[in-house]
Amino acid sequence: RAALQRVQMLLEHGAPVQQTDRQGRNVLMLAAGRGYARTTRCLLERDMKLACRADLHQRCALHYASQRAALMNRVDRE
Repeated sequence: RAALQRVQMLLEHGAPVQQTDRQGRNVLMLAAGRGYARTTRCLLERDMKLACRADLHQRCALHYASQRAALMNRVDRE
């Protein structure tokens, strides 16, 4: 929940959601990869185009979300 509040505050102050890190990952990819569902939804509501962007390895936010889900699935089975 704290992540969502920080993102909402940054968005209210005009933070650039398109910005990426050195690996080409945007904030949506990072949120999805960490399993922050509410933050991911907030970012998608702000700019749906973020979902179509790919990083330097040609992975999009959906890839990061599915990797997170697969990891959590394995942890649950152990």
